[in-house]
Amino acid sequence: MVKENPNKESCRERMKELIRVKKLNRNQVVKRCMREFDGVHKSTFYGWYDEVINEPDIVRWDEERKLEIVSEYQIKQDLVELSLIHI
Repeated sequence: MVKENPNKESCRERMKELIRVKKLNRNQVVKRCMREFDGVHKSTFYGWYDEVINEPDIVRWDEERKLEIVSEYQIKQDLVELSLIHI
């Protein structure tokens, strides 16, 4: 039986925060967590990140974020088209 690291849940929550609030990528999140959580093997963070990124709340957040980006792009495109029409 594998012993579960006592830092696992707090580290996973920190990863979620770094993903959502700071919008950091995988390597940035892992490096930050390596500095913040002692006593965890370095390769463990990558597995935890892979679990976190596939959790429903993170998947939903990522989809919403992508929709926002597409919406912002579309607004800019519409403005460009409008400005070309008025020229």
